[in-house]
Amino acid sequence: MTLSEHQQEIAERIASGSQYGGAGGAVIFGLSANEFAALSGVVIGLIGLIVNIYFKYKTYKLAEREAMRG
Repeated sequence: MTLSEHQQEIAERIASGSQYGGAGGAVIFGLSANEFAALSGVVIGLIGLIVNIYFKYKTYKLAEREAMRG
């Protein structure tokens, strides 16, 4: 790979990163405070649901193991 090709690859990576960053910023900062709060609430609720399901599953497996022991 020549120096010119290497510089071209770096420039493409920087352009791609700035494009994704700009798109993410437009999504986040384009929301009003109420929309951002609602979206944050949904995300936090989903995380809480997933954590709850995980620990219920672990509790179930522990109870099942204890029941098998007698």
